[in-house]
Amino acid sequence: MQKHGSSGLLLLYLILAAASRGDAADQYARGRFEVCASLGYANFPDEGPLHHFTAGMSSRIYLARRFALEPELTLMVRDSTDRDLVFIPNVVWDIRGRAGRVRPYLIGGVGTLTHWESNPWWTYRSTAWTLQAGGGAQIFLGRHLSVAPEARIGWPPVFRVGARVAWSFD
Repeated sequence: MQKHGSSGLLLLYLILAAASRGDAADQYARGRFEVCASLGYANFPDEGPLHHFTAGMSSRIYLARRFALEPELTLMVRDSTDRDLVFIPNVVWDIRGRAGRVRPYLIGGVGTLTHWESNPWWTYRSTAWTLQAGGGAQIFLGRHLSVAPEARIGWPPVFRVGARVAWSFD
């Protein structure tokens, strides 16, 4: 009789442990929509080192478990005479899925880069296609808040590093 009672307690313990493990594993599982802000650095090495500060915003919309679209608008500022505005509808692939506290991902897209350059006599503006690709790791600080260091390369030749802060909606 004693042996049968301890088997029941063991079974109850295993069920409770599995249930609590499921909750812990899912505590960082995200909803289908995120709003993001980013800061970073970009350089255009083809014309000499043209160092730019970057600030952007985006929204990540999940269409499947690992696949999302992330339209992004980023301002790149070198100084008061040199600015670039980038719009890219990115595609995101979560490498290990959307569970867990750390979520590595690949990101890339094709969009437009509008360049403004000015001096006291004229202002020049041009728009060209741009392609960028890279990756990062989204790290959840809580159920909804995350940060993600990220690096990208692209064409026209650009190298970007930065971090994004995101809020996830369930």
